[in-house]
Amino acid sequence: MEVSQDVCMDITENGELDNSYEAQIQEFLQIRGIALVDLLGPEWLETRKEFILWLKENTGISGRKLAEVTGMNRATIRKIIINKQPTS
Repeated sequence: MEVSQDVCMDITENGELDNSYEAQIQEFLQIRGIALVDLLGPEWLETRKEFILWLKENTGISGRKLAEVTGMNRATIRKIIINKQPTS
């Protein structure tokens, strides 16, 4: 297992924070008809994994920022990103 030590900053070229991911979060949740808080429940495990991986791939935001904007534990985010495989 290889773990990257790269640091990802969510800062645009002009030095401002990039909040473009907020619209993508809302779009993902709206399409599925759920709220962000719903993803914290155990019955949404697969959707939560899909959400984190989709958001990471489409925005490139860091795991730390993912944890911050979703309210999920950083260790949980890290496990989802590292494993990238659905549970059986």
